[in-house]
Amino acid sequence: RARDDPTRDPGPGHGSFMKRVYKSVGIAETADGYAVELDGRPIRTPDGRAVIVPTRSLARLIASEWAAQGAEVKPATMPATQHAVTVLDRVTPRREAVIEEIAAYGATDLLCYRAAEPPELVNRQDHLWQPYLDWAREALGAELTVSHSIMPTMQSGASQAALAAAVRDENDLALGPLHRAVALSGSLVLPLAVLHGHATMGEMTAAALVEDRHQLETWGHDDLAAQRLNSLEAELRTIDAFWRALGRIGT
Repeated sequence: RARDDPTRDPGPGHGSFMKRVYKSVGIAETADGYAVELDGRPIRTPDGRAVIVPTRSLARLIASEWAAQGAEVKPATMPATQHAVTVLDRVTPRREAVIEEIAAYGATDLLCYRAAEPPELVNRQDHLWQPYLDWAREALGAELTVSHSIMPTMQSGASQAALAAAVRDENDLALGPLHRAVALSGSLVLPLAVLHGHATMGEMTAAALVEDRHQLETWGHDDLAAQRLNSLEAELRTIDAFWRALGRIGT
């Protein structure tokens, strides 16, 4: 299962702290949307693009991250800013390539690879995962084949094209977090279900982590494994907040 995203932009100052040199954080309406400003000047990406977003709610979310910083600016605590920066510098300039990268996950979607045993895990996967594949078939026209083997399962060209079309329908600001959600979960169908209102992010997360949770229940608590899953869940919640502020999913 994929747990990383090659298009993810670390953003300004990632991995290190920057001294806070600004005093005020504001939002300015522009011809293209809403700009987040520090001391009256728009914040910019590493490539020099002004951070302008289409909704006031998203601008407020980004601005709130900058306003919450103390004496040092800690990019790791600013997920909405990081998502916006990633889109502006890494997604918009190469939109078609990113769409292809995201759509490619449909060929090996997590939901298509089921355990053969133990019965408890088999039943849990079938119960949680099959409804999403049924939805993908009915809503998106993507009928995906399920396998109980570790060997790759070929999906039809028509199904892969249907998933690619669903990805292409998304705007750039939704695509960036979508790429990340797909990479974290190992599934394209699950985050598409969230974007289409078929599932909440919490429901998607529970489905994506069913095997991980089963392992913890079976073998007992493991601090490192639990921390990893908690971190993954927290990052998916930031994507949920970003999509909500963007107006892409319900409030």
